Amino acid sequence: MRYTFIFFVISIACLVFFTGCTGLTGIGIHGEDGGATGSDSGRLTPKRLWKLRQNGQDLLLVDIRPTRAFHRGHLPGAFSMPACDEKKDAPLNLPQDRERTAVVYCGWSGCGSMAASRARLESLGFSPVLVLEGGTEAWQKAGYPLVAGDDLVLAGKENLLIDLRPAHKDTVQRIPGSLSIPFPKLPEHLSQLPRDALLVLYGDSWEESREAVRLCRDQGFEAVMVEGNIQGWRKRGLPLESGPVRRTIRWQRKLPPGAIDAATLEQAAAGKIKGAVLLDVRTDREVSRGRILGSVHIPLNTLAGRVEELSSKSTYFVYASDGPRAEVAMHILRENGRKAHYFAGPVRCRNRRCTIGE
Repeated sequence: MRYTFIFFVISIACLVFFTGCTGLTGIGIHGEDGGATGSDSGRLTPKRLWKLRQNGQDLLLVDIRPTRAFHRGHLPGAFSMPACDEKKDAPLNLPQDRERTAVVYCGWSGCGSMAASRARLESLGFSPVLVLEGGTEAWQKAGYPLVAGDDLVLAGKENLLIDLRPAHKDTVQRIPGSLSIPFPKLPEHLSQLPRDALLVLYGDSWEESREAVRLCRDQGFEAVMVEGNIQGWRKRGLPLESGPVRRTIRWQRKLPPGAIDAATLEQAAAGKIKGAVLLDVRTDREVSRGRILGSVHIPLNTLAGRVEELSSKSTYFVYASDGPRAEVAMHILRENGRKAHYFAGPVRCRNRRCTIGE
């Protein structure tokens, strides 16, 4: 009992200061109408941020999500500063030039780690510090692309790397492990690609790669770009290879620790896994569109304070509208002595019907 109380106190302290771990609600969110908000309100819509960057505004973008989420897709040019990290004393990889506007962002509209993260950046000398409304979810919904971390691309465990250039360019020089699908042929090949793969696309043209990402997302894929395309990869001095192109899809997902695939989640939902309980950690608004039958709903921003409602004898299979949110919930449950796994893909619900991993 004493241990539980001490752990609870520590957990609450972490939530208050490093709320990026749990998505607690902090700064209010404006509507996604593309309005021009700026430093007076402390917030930017995705449309406004995009226009500022297109106009050459020198902004420092700071991603406060977990490191793995950052590598799976972040805003172009962003730096990683996880709001709740085991290595809080590690040096931050941020520019020394503090005389510029910083824009901090998380993954979704319910994320509330902004107050602590803004204060942290201000204490480091950055001013002003603004917030991107709706985070990466709103950014992608507005039609703007994310880019993958170079480490994720090189590892090739969760992603399928696609070269959009003509085959003769692919033969001369390409990123190791890439599959050749020239951009004009991409639509006819989408049905052959694995649904559970994170698609990482690159080519010669920013516009072409962005359009390819849009095509993939419209078909239900999770898709991002290589930062700077092939030119940016070369500029960063990263490995390249040459030789005959690869056109055969050979890919099998290697799930990260604690993750489950769609088939396992479906088995749990069907009652085929003993002691399994589905836990939905999406927001109330998301759940109003529907949820998987039989699941328990506890929004991520209230989970840490409601763990005692969950039996220590059950095994929880957590899902959300995206994998990173579910992963955060899994860690909260495990830290509080619950057995938990998380679904690494999205669950989309509409008109009371939900699809898993599409």
